[in-house]
Amino acid sequence: MALDLLTVAPDYPLDLLTPAQMGAVDAQAALAGLVVFDLMDRAGTEVAEVVQTRWTPRPVLVLCGPGNNGGDGWVAARRLRDAGWPVRLVSLVPLSALTGAAAAHAARWSAPVEVWEGAGPSLGETALIVDALFGAGLTRPLPPAVRRWLARTTALPLVAVDVPSGLDGGTGVPLGWAPQAALTVTFHRYKPGHFIMPGKSLCGDLHLIDICIPANIRPPDRIETQLNHPRLWQTALRPPRLADHKFTRGWAMIRAGHPESGGMAGAAILSSRAARRVGAGLVSLVTPAALSDWPGTMVTTKPWADACAEKRATGFLLGPGNGVSPATAAAVLAAAATGAPLVLDADALTSFAGDADRLRRGLAGPCVLTPHEGEFARLFAGTPVDLTQGRLSRARQAARWMGATIVLKGPDTLIAHPDGRVIVQPWAPPALATAGSGDVLAGIILGLMALGISASDAAAAGVWLHAAAGQRAGAHGMIAEDLVDFLPEILDKFIEKSLY
Repeated sequence: MALDLLTVAPDYPLDLLTPAQMGAVDAQAALAGLVVFDLMDRAGTEVAEVVQTRWTPRPVLVLCGPGNNGGDGWVAARRLRDAGWPVRLVSLVPLSALTGAAAAHAARWSAPVEVWEGAGPSLGETALIVDALFGAGLTRPLPPAVRRWLARTTALPLVAVDVPSGLDGGTGVPLGWAPQAALTVTFHRYKPGHFIMPGKSLCGDLHLIDICIPANIRPPDRIETQLNHPRLWQTALRPPRLADHKFTRGWAMIRAGHPESGGMAGAAILSSRAARRVGAGLVSLVTPAALSDWPGTMVTTKPWADACAEKRATGFLLGPGNGVSPATAAAVLAAAATGAPLVLDADALTSFAGDADRLRRGLAGPCVLTPHEGEFARLFAGTPVDLTQGRLSRARQAARWMGATIVLKGPDTLIAHPDGRVIVQPWAPPALATAGSGDVLAGIILGLMALGISASDAAAAGVWLHAAAGQRAGAHGMIAEDLVDFLPEILDKFIEKSLY
């Protein structure tokens, strides 16, 4: 379920709670006087409402697990039955094994109950499945019989309560396996697994339900994962001021068109255009090649060392079209030694494959790394980063170890900061998966950093602006050059809405 990034409500909930944090919120809600029975009733009722909104009445099979997730299922089944739907209810455990609110709601079910036996229930005429077996806090793989049964039902639409059973709600990684849901209904706050691949895909359409837990009830520990939204970084952005001139708006240097890349400079040209469009006062392409770009971009053939010695430079970008070579690595370290803001992408990252510690030790100022999965794996192989972990854990580990902001690109782009915080870009069009798109993103981040915006804010804002430009460019036929042209329109909307 993709939303228009320019129309997302200002109060949209951004915090992504781990299953443990959601458990703490539930416990505090109970201590504050909220009745678990009532919360469960609201949750299950809303599940039934979402189902009735999406589908016409049809035979539905509701699978209820042993805990509160199953309790939500008991309520949903009763509400659907009351609405005239043909409902079969299958409990994973005997009713005598249920406790608390789940047992109380089970007692209100007045129709036959099937208890799971052996290989599981027959499908019969089932046309829809409600999966209320296990919630986001599951820490072990699904029972083999349950997994095999769910795997046989993939032709039927499945509604997941909280998460598809078997999905780790904290990471988005299945605990061995999880079913594909047509839609997922969750409550109070999203969890990281709803937005991080492959969980993002497995959840299908997401529906967040307010079950009346007050917003001031929060987990006791720091919330480290959030959705990206302008209210996280909007105060860092600013329009041109009356006294500005080009140097107060920042001077960005981009290394381009060097022999080790075969002279290819198109990627750096895309980056330069993006940096200028987001407000950098001056952008220089530093290259030994004869290049032609927009008249406003300076092209210089001076040595890279001279560019690094320019005291007025406020940001450097290396990587797009630079070539993988020792010369590229040396150029990175020369720019890093200046302490000026630095953006590293593509070849600048792969030039340190197997030698990431050298890069880490060379960073002297704010830095943003923008790898895709392949570049990430090559760069962090042999480091303390555990590459067997899910994307969220790997990005967080890498940012802490490198001491830099990591933008791990993908359908769920993650912006990880050295302090452990991770921002997840929730919506971006698949059409962004095109050559040059990443070069535009690197240029946007460079332009913002050159303006004096912090690495963390520039990275989050850059990823959001890039995604919003992708939405404006359209789903079909978009090329990277199109993205740059939509940036002024998007920034103008910020000014109109007084977000600066």
